[in-house]
Amino acid sequence: MLTTSSSDKDTMLAYKNYVNCFITKPVHAHDFIDAMCKIEDFWINIVSIPKQ
Repeated sequence: MLTTSSSDKDTMLAYKNYVNCFITKPVHAHDFIDAMCKIEDFWINIVSIPKQ
């Protein structure tokens, strides 16, 4: 989940509803782009997803 919230309440609610992860969106554009690159790297190069 990518959100502007950093609230503990929102984090707990998200995990209770089975999110994979809770990421607070960075405010500055360059930090946002860096975070998106890291998320892409994680989901494309690191995670093992079952083959269908």
